[in-house]
Amino acid sequence: MSALSFRRVSYEYPDGPRALDDLDLEVAEGELLLVAGASGSGKSTLLRAANGLVPHATGGRFGGEVVAFGRSTRDHRPRDLCDVIGFVHQDPEAQFVADRVEADIAFVLENLGLEPAAMRRRVEEVLDALDIAALRDRSPSTLSGGEQQRCAIAGALAAAPRALVLDEPTSQLDPRAQKMSSAPSRDSTPTSGPPSSWPSTASTARPRSQSRPLSLPRAESWRRAHRAQRSPTTRARPSSPASAGSWAGTHRRSPSATPDASPPRRPSRHPCRLRRRQRVRSSSRP
Repeated sequence: MSALSFRRVSYEYPDGPRALDDLDLEVAEGELLLVAGASGSGKSTLLRAANGLVPHATGGRFGGEVVAFGRSTRDHRPRDLCDVIGFVHQDPEAQFVADRVEADIAFVLENLGLEPAAMRRRVEEVLDALDIAALRDRSPSTLSGGEQQRCAIAGALAAAPRALVLDEPTSQLDPRAQKMSSAPSRDSTPTSGPPSSWPSTASTARPRSQSRPLSLPRAESWRRAHRAQRSPTTRARPSSPASAGSWAGTHRRSPSATPDASPPRRPSRHPCRLRRRQRVRSSSRP
């Protein structure tokens, strides 16, 4: 049985372009999947559909079916899948629900109904594994971008999900923090930590069997159609022919232009630069 199954999935945002179009995808247990594509190609939409955030939290028109470990997202909302799907948002600040890091990590465990002793053990494990124990009493709003990402990953790992769905989880982390973030996931997921250049990943529990990339096509046609519907008609600006010494048409100088034909540069009037020029002139005098 596949861990994640996308069956003819299509999605269109409310009053927006179509992000997914008749997508079929199977993710096996133990597989690490890299989702790559141009901006606006539907990477984040695809990942949010894995745990039902699309369409339960976004609305819009949804077609097809997504099945996560035998549970259809049509019948199960994101809160019903938090024990099998761990999700980290592209913007980690949007994921926090408590005013303390420790309480935010324990929030999902409280929803799962864990015993206080087990809850405390899991919270301490992820705090130590990600080296964020010193941040336990901090407010997420006071953390840096990298610290917020590490705390968001800790919240996803605390529930020990069977699959992790990460939307640019290390984009604000340095190489050392990336290795720390990947260390605790080796026991629960096969990933060894995506580099910061990886836009999105989805990995499932069990020893890693294989890794593969998934490239989404560019959505230029969808964006152009949506832009044509929403943008008002604009008057075309008349273009003047570009000459060797003219900057009206194009800002690229003609190959036949001479240095004398270019427009003169105005001297800078910034006070700091003026004082610096005065000091240079005074020091150059005999």
